[in-house]
Amino acid sequence: MHSKLKIKLFPGWRLLQNAQGPVTYVRGNDPNPSALQFSVAHRRNGVFHGAAEEGLIGICKQATGKVRDSTEISKSSGTCQFGLFGTVTVTGSSPVYMQAWVVTNRHDFILVTHICDRRPDAEEIKEANETALMSAYL
Repeated sequence: MHSKLKIKLFPGWRLLQNAQGPVTYVRGNDPNPSALQFSVAHRRNGVFHGAAEEGLIGICKQATGKVRDSTEISKSSGTCQFGLFGTVTVTGSSPVYMQAWVVTNRHDFILVTHICDRRPDAEEIKEANETALMSAYL
């Protein structure tokens, strides 16, 4: 049996054909769209009990660490549909906006990034956040 990434997309988001990289979705028809990307990692030997919320935030900080001239604007953690999550949001000069989430059931880990060359509107941020927190690996 093969596991499968489960993502609930909002209307207006579409899959970007990107065979070389992570699963990527874009919103709207902007010629330079924001990217919502998903990557999955599995723990082979049982449950990873060290997957605390602080550690998930640390992974998100590493993921957003490549943003040039970055300023952290928020971080949070808690429970979600899949189990636990951590997230960090930064702004910078390149890209202008990035949010990273790690969601986990302590066996499977999903890294989600929302990368934008412009400041996204509030609706796009809300949709990206809800999509990330509702993702699962079944």
